[in-house]
Amino acid sequence: MIMIVKMWPLQKESTANQYTSLILHDVIEYKPHKWNLKNVLDMRFDIFHMHWPETYLNLPKRYQQLIGTLCVVLFLVVCKLFSKKIVWTVHNFKPHENHNNIKISEFFRTFLVRMVDKFIFLTEVSKDEFLKIYNIDNSRLTVIHHPLYQVNECCHDISAANHSSINNKYLFFGLIRPYKNIELLMNEFIKYDSDSVLIIMGGCSNTLATELRNMKKKIDFKERIKFKFGYYNEQQLQQELNQCKGVIIPYSDIMNSGVLYRAITAGVNVLLPRIRYTEEVVNSLKYQGAVFYDPPLDTNDIATFNGIPSVNHNNFDVDTYNTYIKNAHYELYQTII
Repeated sequence: MIMIVKMWPLQKESTANQYTSLILHDVIEYKPHKWNLKNVLDMRFDIFHMHWPETYLNLPKRYQQLIGTLCVVLFLVVCKLFSKKIVWTVHNFKPHENHNNIKISEFFRTFLVRMVDKFIFLTEVSKDEFLKIYNIDNSRLTVIHHPLYQVNECCHDISAANHSSINNKYLFFGLIRPYKNIELLMNEFIKYDSDSVLIIMGGCSNTLATELRNMKKKIDFKERIKFKFGYYNEQQLQQELNQCKGVIIPYSDIMNSGVLYRAITAGVNVLLPRIRYTEEVVNSLKYQGAVFYDPPLDTNDIATFNGIPSVNHNNFDVDTYNTYIKNAHYELYQTII
């Protein structure tokens, strides 16, 4: 009998966020969960696997937060009434934004803890932090590391033509949010006396984009900072990675970072905060391109990073690694049905 997993969200061929597509096992039938009446009423599945149940708490309007979160709560209750198993991959368990909804977040997480059959954490560190907050039987918790990203070979061109600016270009990429310390990065980068260029690339709210543009106008050597706000595809990202000397991660409030894994998959040098999470990821992958700094980031850290030779560290057997990750998910599912 084929196991059926209903997943939220399920993006089988996403280039924006490959995570869910990279954990799918061939012997399992997957159904996407969508918030329409027909889909919600379809209870023909064994396991409901959710990734970002707090999604609606990040919406701007209070009524959107309440209605969206209530829908999630009601659906999980229905799942239990129909004896369905619930799995939660805990990418984040505390909100980075909208801190005015902390009480709702705490109530919601407490509810989730009661409803979920199995919790998946991406690192031992995140599992330990969760256990500091919630008294949960350890048998309900497991660690399955983040998969490595698939890079199309045609995008992975690191020929000499692409190295015209590699000695002085640095990259920040990913969703641009207030907690990610972009202002700090800009200020410290400009203080470093060099002809280096910083590319800031990613989706950004109109409000924050305006703030960053206004800040750029006020600083010296503003031509050394280039914004590329908005959606980018995999080929555009890989081109920037091919042409940069390294990726800079200026924020330390991290429990999981797809940006870090994407940079590692590309094989580039990465300047990142020395915290338990980043040390666990780098050590588990034995990645040679990591350069740690003690947060907060400052000009000296950037100067040290600039002195690191540009060497491609991409020597991973991605298929073998990701097969292990897929099998780990399959084995976890088997333990609860």
